[in-house]
Amino acid sequence: LGNLFDPLLYPADFRAQFALKCFVETIDVKKTAAGVMLPAEELEKIEKDMQAQLAESVARVQRENWSRIVETVGALNASLRGLESGEQKRVKKTLLEQIELAVQEIPSFNVTGDSTLIEQLEEIKSELLAHDMEEIRKDETVRAQVMTKSAAIVDKAKARMEKMRDLNGYTG
Repeated sequence: LGNLFDPLLYPADFRAQFALKCFVETIDVKKTAAGVMLPAEELEKIEKDMQAQLAESVARVQRENWSRIVETVGALNASLRGLESGEQKRVKKTLLEQIELAVQEIPSFNVTGDSTLIEQLEEIKSELLAHDMEEIRKDETVRAQVMTKSAAIVDKAKARMEKMRDLNGYTG
């Protein structure tokens, strides 16, 4: 469907049905297999490769956490801007539901204990999720505040992603 499909337009419980969990176990490369002992140089190379893969995976997970904030909060902001400009007739409740789901799930994937990420989630709770969609739709002042705050949150998340890319060399 190309860009005709927007998962943010579907209820959170519907999207949750399509989750995938993958567990990868590492092997102890220093143990011998079938009596074959690997040379020390080979063991060192395998260990370095595994450490590099782990570091890359951790960076990718953290980047995906920030990307999810950009995606969900950005969708709300774009929808509110569309409403203000008259390009859009209404803002869908599922946008707030998706933000709420992200705020609930992201801490489980915060494998490095990133305190900036936790602070950002708390800000989303207090500034965006403190309002229900009906209030946002009807109250121009609240809508303007949510629009401004959501834009600021997206900008901060994008800046954090850039900083992570620069520090880690991660380009994913």
